[in-house]
Amino acid sequence: MRHQEIDVGVPRPAPARSYVDEFVDRFAGIESGRFIAVGIAALGVVIAGSWLLRSEPAPVEATLETVPVAVDVTLPASVTSPPSEILVHVAGAVRRPGVIAVGAGTRVGDAIAAAGGSIEGSDPDALNLAAVVGDGQRIYVPLVGEMVLSVGDGAGAVTGPIDLNSADASLLESLPGIGPATAAAIVDDRAKNGRFSTVDDLDRVSGIGPATIERLRNEVVAR
Repeated sequence: MRHQEIDVGVPRPAPARSYVDEFVDRFAGIESGRFIAVGIAALGVVIAGSWLLRSEPAPVEATLETVPVAVDVTLPASVTSPPSEILVHVAGAVRRPGVIAVGAGTRVGDAIAAAGGSIEGSDPDALNLAAVVGDGQRIYVPLVGEMVLSVGDGAGAVTGPIDLNSADASLLESLPGIGPATAAAIVDDRAKNGRFSTVDDLDRVSGIGPATIERLRNEVVAR
C-alpha cells in the first residue's frame, strides 16, 4: 500500500542555482533598460539627421517656366546733322554782290566781309551785323540815306527808293514793271557804261522807255 504525500504548507527550498544563472539574470535586468534607452537615443539621432539632411524644396521662382519675351530694339532714326556750309545772297553796296558760301553760324558782318566788304558811301550799320544768317538768306547793304527795315532775320529789306547804282538784279525786279530780263539789262548797262547819274539815264537801257522812267521816278534814285 502506497503512502500519499501530504503538503502541510512547509516551503520547499529553492533549487540550487549556479553563479552563472544569477549573473545572467542581473545583467539582463540592468542591460535591458540600457538597451532601451540607447535604442530610443539612436532612433532620435536618426530622425534628427534625416530632418537636417532632407533636401530643401525648390524656390517658387525655380519652378516657374521661363518664357522668352520679345523686346523691341528698334533704334531711332539717325538725326540729320545740320550742314556745315550754307549759301547766302549778299546784295547792295558791297564790292562783290551775289550768292556766296559761308559757314553755318556766320554773322551778317562776316557775310558782308566775305562779299568783299561794303563800298564807300554804304551804311552797314543800318543792319544788325551780329545777327546769325540762315541758309538761303538775302542780306542787303544800303547806302547812307536808304531806309531799311529792322533786321529780324539778319537781312535788310529796302523800304525807301532803290539806288540804281548799287541794287542787284533781284532787288530791281521788285520795282513795278521791271521783270528779270529788264533788271538784268540794268545791271549789264551799269557794268558796261558806268554809274547812272540821274533816273533819266535809264533811257539808255534797252527795253526802258519814257513811260517806265516816269513810273519809276519815285521808286529809284541814282547816287
